[in-house]
Amino acid sequence: MAPVRFGDLKEYVVQSCDQQRGLAAHMRQADDNLGRTLFKRNDRQFLNKVIHDASMDHRPEYDKRLKQLAKLIGVIDADATHHDVGTDHRFKRLEQENRKLKRQLEFALTELKNYQDNFTKLKRALEDVDSEFDCRDSQLKILQNNSTKFQRALEEVRFEFECKDFQRKLRQVLQGNSIKFLHRALKEVQFQLKILMAVLAVLILVASWDFVILIPQWIILILQWMITAAIAIVFIPMIIVAF
Repeated sequence: MAPVRFGDLKEYVVQSCDQQRGLAAHMRQADDNLGRTLFKRNDRQFLNKVIHDASMDHRPEYDKRLKQLAKLIGVIDADATHHDVGTDHRFKRLEQENRKLKRQLEFALTELKNYQDNFTKLKRALEDVDSEFDCRDSQLKILQNNSTKFQRALEEVRFEFECKDFQRKLRQVLQGNSIKFLHRALKEVQFQLKILMAVLAVLILVASWDFVILIPQWIILILQWMITAAIAIVFIPMIIVAF
């Protein structure tokens, strides 16, 4: 195959990039023929200029194929390809950094979701604890009310026992006083009974005398009524106290 001419290089590369076919054959052809011709003629400066001008188009597929072609023919200088190679390196580095940042972002989102889940669980647990505390507060209030009622009931029972104890003591005191009063009343009745018996004996003695006939009848009736009244006054209280 005949060597490729230098003037047709740019058009050759552009056509190969636009049509997107036969690139491998053209690159092999350039590697076999064009490279040898360029090195033989020692015209690398012209080829670098052509490649540099072609790279200003900034078409991704064109730049990619142009770089592959330049790499194969081995005629690209560092100065001529500094822009493209540096851009490619920066792009790869930025792409790696973006992937790294994406992974970090995904990890951060995962952690955030876990934190949100944990926060939701903690919030539910706190709500459960609050409800439990509310239940315990209500139970405590109920227990306090029951305790208050129980204390009141105890006070009432204690008061009732105290009242019963007071009644018992009062009953004992009254019984003791009544017994003492009864003994005292019995002694007085016995004393009055002795006096009445003495008076009755005197009256019987007087009535058995012979000069009773000299006493008027109405005086005897008065004496009989007095004796009956004295006996009633003495014996009626004794009967009431006995019952």
